[in-house]
Amino acid sequence: MIFNFNTFNHCREGKIIVEDITRILGCQMQALGHEVTWDDETFCDGGLNVLLESFIDEGTMPRIAEAHARGQRFLIVATEEPTENGFNHGLEPAMIDRQNAFPAAARLAEGILCLMPGEHVVSWYAQHAPAAYVEIGHSPAMEDFGAAEPDVDFGFYGRATWRRDQILGHLGVGLRLSSLDVPRLERDAIMRRARVIVQVRANLEWQMVSNTRCATALNLGRPVIAEPHAHHSPWHEIVHFSDSLDTFYADARAALANWKDLHAEQMAKFRARLSPERCVGDALRKIGVC
Repeated sequence: MIFNFNTFNHCREGKIIVEDITRILGCQMQALGHEVTWDDETFCDGGLNVLLESFIDEGTMPRIAEAHARGQRFLIVATEEPTENGFNHGLEPAMIDRQNAFPAAARLAEGILCLMPGEHVVSWYAQHAPAAYVEIGHSPAMEDFGAAEPDVDFGFYGRATWRRDQILGHLGVGLRLSSLDVPRLERDAIMRRARVIVQVRANLEWQMVSNTRCATALNLGRPVIAEPHAHHSPWHEIVHFSDSLDTFYADARAALANWKDLHAEQMAKFRARLSPERCVGDALRKIGVC
């Protein structure tokens, strides 16, 4: 099968934000023997054009509809959690609009790959097209540990929020990257300066672990220490989740002494438990596209 990842419906910053997803999923598909391209200019014929959800910008739906009418086929990667108030509880007005716009796009898709776990998530998306949960997992092509020795204890990358500022400041995180327009490879080079990557929730309402942050940290050669999350499967089997916020600070500091061994342990679990077959292969079969 041919899969072409196309992010034409995202702005420059949006393309950078979703690059972890498009690269990891694409490399997992390649590991399973599929032909994969990343082309924002054109839609492919004879395969599936993979679009990441966001269909509210002017001109997006007409372009997809025109291509669909010509026989070109689409697969949607759904990145958000649907709720009664809009995607991700409707905390941002755009997320309400994006959830409202989703059904029209889904009607033109062969299937939907859901990045958010939970039966309620898959059930909502499955109303509109065949849907399955897909995990951001391991691919040998994404491993790039680098040779330089880190010179900073902790690193964190992600959107700045008041809650994160308080927690990261208390821990003394010396390497933070809050800008969302830093390309993936440049970000990875910066984060390799840290011995340990920490996982901190943006707000109290958001209880799901960032699978892209965990996968990216492991791929660039650093272990992950996470604060408690209500929804942490399957990552609780791979990276370290603390029992409380207080123990999170202690666990993170303790990890500095043996960060290389800790990364080796987490990476071995990552490779074994989130293989391309388990993550992507199973999901594609469930929605009937492979």
